[in-house]
Amino acid sequence: MNDPVYNGGQSPQFDNPGEGDIVGSGWVARQWDPAVRHRYKALLAVLAKRFDGQVYGINLPETAIDLDEKAQPKGFSCDNYFASEITNITLCTKSVY
Repeated sequence: MNDPVYNGGQSPQFDNPGEGDIVGSGWVARQWDPAVRHRYKALLAVLAKRFDGQVYGINLPETAIDLDEKAQPKGFSCDNYFASEITNITLCTKSVY
């Protein structure tokens, strides 16, 4: 989180569960940053090795994120985030299997 190459590694996000419900808040991994994606790939490779390559899936609900539209994180765009998630799927598939 302190290494500048990762831009903190995370960005604040919020969750609007619906009208009248309390808005939640939390953090999302900056998957649109190549350095963060690289670390993520390394994590999955270590998990696959630990479990003899038998990691069949990891559920990360943060693929649908809500960021402050008036203060977008550095390097973020919807298109870039989408492309990053597709890259993660490709990298993870190649790394694990």
